[in-house]
Order: sequence, then C-alpha cells, then structure tokens
Amino acid sequence: MTQGDISRTENSLGSKLIPFITTTVLYFSLIQHTERSTIPSTVLKCMPIYSLLFFVILTDFKHAKA
Repeated sequence: MTQGDISRTENSLGSKLIPFITTTVLYFSLIQHTERSTIPSTVLKCMPIYSLLFFVILTDFKHAKA
C-alpha cells in the first residue's frame, strides 16, 4: 500500500464520518433546549447513533466487497 492509497482511504473515511460529527454537534448544542422524554428529544438523541451505524455498514460493505 502506497502513501497515496493511505491518503485516499483516510479522506474517504473522514468524509463518511461527517454526518456523525454533525449530528453529534447538533445533539450537544440542541439537547439543552429540548424537554426530556419528548419525541424531538428522543430523535435528537438517536441521530448520532444511526449515523454511526450507517458509517459502520458502509465501511463493512466496502471491505467485504474488496
């Protein structure tokens, strides 16, 4: 594996993690303004989990295909 291959792999993984990072930032910034035990609060709490799950599925699928 060359340096270029490693660099492309890191860029690819970083770009796929953007939804997780974004939803995590949204969670920590907006959770203070929502009431606990409500539907918006629950959706806000689950968004980072589902975006990370999506990343893992995409990454695993890519490695299984290769």
